[in-house]
Amino acid sequence: LLCTLWLTSQAGLTKDLDWFEGKVLFTNQTEESGDIHLDMELGLLLIKQSGSIRTFPAFKVKQIEFFDKRFGKSRSFISLPYKSSRFNQSANLFEVVLQGQLIILRKEQSTFAMKMETLMGNRNGYLDPYNDGHYVYYLYDGNKVTRLRQLNKKRMAAVLGKYVVEVNNYIKSRNISVNDNYGRIKVVAYYNALWQCKQDGDC
Repeated sequence: LLCTLWLTSQAGLTKDLDWFEGKVLFTNQTEESGDIHLDMELGLLLIKQSGSIRTFPAFKVKQIEFFDKRFGKSRSFISLPYKSSRFNQSANLFEVVLQGQLIILRKEQSTFAMKMETLMGNRNGYLDPYNDGHYVYYLYDGNKVTRLRQLNKKRMAAVLGKYVVEVNNYIKSRNISVNDNYGRIKVVAYYNALWQCKQDGDC
């Protein structure tokens, strides 16, 4: 059984971790603030308060927000059910990249082995920041999480539903490639704007 672990700062186990001041909304709708560290690979949240550190599995977490001084911006994370075929375990903390009717998410690749595997699989021999380099990108449609690079033209059309004609016109007019994640993200951003416009009756 997964349970909450209690650690102390004196243990020295967490002294080299990056901590960020933020807040957490749990699945039971309670909120807490404190210094936060995320282990994206293991799907763990650590909260440091008054010298003690509590550790929570991702399924207890709904949303996490903190300000990242390294990048000078706020970052938001959510927890979703997702089974990793590589490790056969739930690894379900995702950073939110794009909000809307369709949500773009990403997970940081933290292990050297995974980075090398990505590099070897890239024909150009470099890590593209959008095409599963340091981060792996996903799409969440409200029901399931799909790795973004698995969305070919046919699968993208299925996701875009009744607005596929308008989106295809946008793709052609802007000469956008849907064979890379950067292009897919631009298409999803346009779809979200179009969907919201239709909902508001402004277009």
